[in-house]
Amino acid sequence: MEPLMDKVIDRKIKLLKLLNSTEDFFPLSELANFIDLSVKTTIVELSDVKDYLAKWNDQIQLVKQKTNYKLIKKNTFNIEIVYSDLKQKTFFYLFYTTLFFEKHESSTAFSKNYFFSYSHFYKKKKVLSNYLKHFDLDFENDPLSIVGEEIKIRFFSYHFFWDHYESNKWPFLDIQPSSVKQQIKEAEELLELNLTELSRERMAYWIGIQKTRISTKHALPKINLFHEIARASTSYQRLLPWLKKIIATENSELNESESRNELEFLYFIFFLIAQPQVTNRLIEEAQTKQLPDSNLYKQTQGYLNQFHQIFEVISTDESLLIEGSFFEALFYHRYLNDQFIFYLEFEEELQGIPSLFKEKFQAIYLAKKEESVSLDTRFYHYIQQLLSTIIESNHYRPRLYVNLLSKKGKIEETLLIKEIKKMPYNVEINKKAQELSDCIISDSIEIKANHATIFYWNSSPTQAEWKKLAQQLQQVEKTKIAQRSFLYNSK
Repeated sequence: MEPLMDKVIDRKIKLLKLLNSTEDFFPLSELANFIDLSVKTTIVELSDVKDYLAKWNDQIQLVKQKTNYKLIKKNTFNIEIVYSDLKQKTFFYLFYTTLFFEKHESSTAFSKNYFFSYSHFYKKKKVLSNYLKHFDLDFENDPLSIVGEEIKIRFFSYHFFWDHYESNKWPFLDIQPSSVKQQIKEAEELLELNLTELSRERMAYWIGIQKTRISTKHALPKINLFHEIARASTSYQRLLPWLKKIIATENSELNESESRNELEFLYFIFFLIAQPQVTNRLIEEAQTKQLPDSNLYKQTQGYLNQFHQIFEVISTDESLLIEGSFFEALFYHRYLNDQFIFYLEFEEELQGIPSLFKEKFQAIYLAKKEESVSLDTRFYHYIQQLLSTIIESNHYRPRLYVNLLSKKGKIEETLLIKEIKKMPYNVEINKKAQELSDCIISDSIEIKANHATIFYWNSSPTQAEWKKLAQQLQQVEKTKIAQRSFLYNSK
């Protein structure tokens, strides 16, 4: 599901991204084809883009040479600033910020303030309403405000503002960003952590979301998961004074129960962001065992442990990063809904995952389900992709030892090696140990070898020859994978 975007602004952003993809000139006809408009209309679009960039004229410019166009910008200029600025001109941005910050406007007042005609306003409002329904959200018209489960409102709003501002600006005008960032550093010092700059920005946005919702009198109900995570983590008690300082507001008083819920929520967010970056877990293994079996974090641990056993994965630092991402996806899937997983790093098309891995992964996924479930969900595809990266890094795709026997020169041999390494296999070039090789690639007329696949090449192989080599390597890989019993026998 794509983010909501006005078509005109979306075209401008797409044009800028294309122009920014190279330092060369683009022909006008190519640009017109790219945005699916006539050449005449594309000229108007490009003229608008040129005028729009004038505010950053000393940093970036659109240059025209006859019927060709290109962007010239300083290396120090972040073009994401332009994309973010454009996004903030859309109806959907203006309307949702009014909903979120509860500016006490009616729909009529909003349309007049921004000079929207009634028909245009009604059409856009209906589109936004339908979009929000995918996330189980809606809005009231008088006064304008967002409605739905508080936890879903907060997560949607966080991703909405993060997407529109690209962390380049601060959307929470009543909250001082410098103060929030200083408070985050205090938390790092308390726990002796060193978060990345991106993690600090994410945490700051979350604090802005929480403070805004509290100030507009929208407290979070108790969520058992947050309570269990806080209770199981010794870091929660160490951070408690800091957490209390964060949620304190002048505009709204929380009762004891609401205050506890907000403290546990904020710690949960901190946990999501910080856990993958710490050497020692925020929840130690002994504490994890004390969690209820229904706890999502405990389920994550159990699922990944089983995954490691079945696929014979050696635990690495990368596994800890994957654990955080898996837990986050599971939380989105269970406590929000599948559409929210769109906001995680997700690719619709999965590339390079062996079919045998997909089959085995599907089998163990379904084995853990007590009732039939659909595999056509964002959650399933996301975790399949996520866990395949562990497999890849731990050589689930077995290493293929390729032996080169060449009478050609070094240049031809170097080009051959470069081409082989482009192929989607875990290849190691071996020039000496022929008897240990899985595949021999040679320009020799005859080679005697009963143990390996042999591929003959010349100094200028055709595409058909490269395709044939790729097929042979694929067959070698399948044979080696098939020899590993874990692919066929669950443990």
